[in-house]
Amino acid sequence: MNLPDSIRKARLDRGLTLVEYGGLIGRTKQYMYLLEKGKIKLSYEMAVRLAKALDTTPDRMFSEFIDTK
Repeated sequence: MNLPDSIRKARLDRGLTLVEYGGLIGRTKQYMYLLEKGKIKLSYEMAVRLAKALDTTPDRMFSEFIDTK
């Protein structure tokens, strides 16, 4: 799974629409769509906001993408 798919899965697992998830982080449906399609690069700040909106941490939300070496 890639990063945009991981964001989408986290959203869907919580039953949120693009509009609802975007509203939680102060972004539009269009922004969320582009983020989930990989058209927008994910910043650290946005990763934190996404995770907080889902009551988790970026480490937990994106654990498969963290290099532990």
